[in-house]
Amino acid sequence: MKHSYKIMGILLLTLTVALLAACGSVSDNGSDKSKSNKSDKETVSIKNDGGTTKVGKNPKRVVALEFSFVDALAALDIKPVGVADDGDKNRILKTYQK
Repeated sequence: MKHSYKIMGILLLTLTVALLAACGSVSDNGSDKSKSNKSDKETVSIKNDGGTTKVGKNPKRVVALEFSFVDALAALDIKPVGVADDGDKNRILKTYQK
């Protein structure tokens, strides 16, 4: 009797795993590829240790996460909408202070 419960449990577990695997299938449509190609033209992919990130080619709003980046943005005539702040207003260029 215990042997049949064990077999039924294993069978039920196997069936559940198979059912969950079947529900998680991924479909590959050609229409998804055309959307991907269009978005690739409008974005730039940046690869790093954390993976790949897609960023718009001409961002309208830029935030400098470190003060040293503000100088580089100024050289490119880009005015950041925000700068990481450590509370020292003297570290921010006068042209970017409000």
